[in-house]
Amino acid sequence: MINEKAFKIQKLIKIERVKQGISVRKFAKMIGCSPRAVSLWDAGQRAITIEMADKALKVLGVSVMIGKEK
Repeated sequence: MINEKAFKIQKLIKIERVKQGISVRKFAKMIGCSPRAVSLWDAGQRAITIEMADKALKVLGVSVMIGKEK
């Protein structure tokens, strides 16, 4: 089961990828993974690693803060 924070990040990545008109295949190539991995993240069937999330967010030009500021 995917934890809630990973799911939220995956959802954000998918929304932004679709908004920018980037296909699953092209996005996978841009971040260095398989199209199958992107499809599984999109469907919520596999958790994205922090390293891949970082690559994906950078490619999309999106910044997120994980955790709380003190």
